[in-house]
Amino acid sequence: MTASGLDGSFPGRDAFVAALVARDPRALAALYDACAARAYGLALRILRDEHAAADAVHDAFLWLWEHIDRFDAARGAPEALLLTIVHRRAVDAARSRRNGRASLAAEPVDESALVELARIDASDLHEAVRRAVRDLPADQRVALELAYFRGFAAREIAEALHIPEGTVRSRLRLALAKVRAALGVEVER
Repeated sequence: MTASGLDGSFPGRDAFVAALVARDPRALAALYDACAARAYGLALRILRDEHAAADAVHDAFLWLWEHIDRFDAARGAPEALLLTIVHRRAVDAARSRRNGRASLAAEPVDESALVELARIDASDLHEAVRRAVRDLPADQRVALELAYFRGFAAREIAEALHIPEGTVRSRLRLALAKVRAALGVEVER
């Protein structure tokens, strides 16, 4: 999926991003049409609840629209940023439900934490991540899937797998390093 072909009304990625930053409703509609199904699928996979998944997607689009003036096209694609926000909202909602709170977390998204994922072109992100995760050793893949797709904290993963929390953190650190390397993402330190 590339922004230049979102709905044909934008001649290229730059025009699309400019329209989005200028809060052109057609740009938001085009982004929604291009990303909503994938965003909903991601949220549903994490939350396993249709209404909660729809809420997470709605919150992500709303956050992006309200904060689009801070978007820097040089840092990545709006599609990738949106999917990252959906993931964060869904994980927050899953954790809130496990902790006895029914609503989505109201904390603002930490934009700096989204930078690395947003640098990857959204059209290739899904398949590249799938390949990278599939190629992980089984112990690292299980830990990463529990953390990423189920929203488990390291302590919860340790309890579920009956291993020390430090081992979980090591597996996650190694898994993330391997996924970043597979995606060609360098971490700025």
